[in-house]
Amino acid sequence: MRCQNCQQENIRQAQYCAACGTAFSDEQREAAYADTVYGKIEKLESIKSWLTLEAITSHPVFRVLLIVALLAVGLLLGRPHGNRMTILESDAYTVSQHRESGDYYLLTDKAEVGVSLYLPKKAETLTLKKTDGEQVLSETTFTAEEGVALQADDTACYRIEANYGGKTESITVYVPEQQ
Repeated sequence: MRCQNCQQENIRQAQYCAACGTAFSDEQREAAYADTVYGKIEKLESIKSWLTLEAITSHPVFRVLLIVALLAVGLLLGRPHGNRMTILESDAYTVSQHRESGDYYLLTDKAEVGVSLYLPKKAETLTLKKTDGEQVLSETTFTAEEGVALQADDTACYRIEANYGGKTESITVYVPEQQ
């Protein structure tokens, strides 16, 4: 490092000029270090860490935010049966769902079968509507704890509606009679 007062060359770590005793500032020592091979390597490593985003992704705040975001996504989307009302599997029936319409089909050898429902939220009420396709034949409202029982019928389908307070969700279910 060169002294600005007497132009004497000093070692890089010097606090004072060896010839005249002038004190070197922190900025002068940092500038002298930056001119060395080690200083240039550190500068390149700093640039590389920004280009590869390591400077951001290795920051503790970023890591905490990433963990919080992953937990939030996991809680919202990580439900075992998704975010929609579905019919769960049971020994009493076989369930299948039409890919395009989303309608459910329950195959059972019983005249009446209890249906196991998955509700993504706590439903205030469930409404069961039996229709012939256009006209409502019967309508029953009950709580989710009471359960749903459907009768096998080739001429009718069921619409199960869950009321979550301000929002409702519904599914259509067919229970054909077995010969």
